[in-house]
Amino acid sequence: MATVNLTRNGKNAEKKNVCVATATVTSADIPGTDNYELFTLPADCVIIGATVYPETAGQATLTADLGYAGGTELGANLDLDDTAVKGGALSTYLATGTGKTVTLKPDAAPTAGKFHVMVEYIEYTRGNGEYSEYSAN
Repeated sequence: MATVNLTRNGKNAEKKNVCVATATVTSADIPGTDNYELFTLPADCVIIGATVYPETAGQATLTADLGYAGGTELGANLDLDDTAVKGGALSTYLATGTGKTVTLKPDAAPTAGKFHVMVEYIEYTRGNGEYSEYSAN
């Protein structure tokens, strides 16, 4: 079987960026147990991480699901009752297909708290316009 060298193909050398979508919400922003839409991720990207940082803790036993339309794809029952950073439970990377709206769904109406939600992703069809430089070899 022959080996075909594609390493110098221009598009294969285009650099990709890791992007981060973020939202900060307080208990006043999410006063119930609805699905709260935080942001929409673009089409054609792969989610590589999700994090929730409760800067100010919510009330005792407060948890929330992080996902799409109230789902748990990015994290289930994340504790929001302390100020420890929570990593989402991604067992594998996730493709967004035509785009995904990320939601936060608390299990009870928050009476306190300030929460930062971050989702890391790579847009694999877009680059930053820069190319890797190779030696003459």
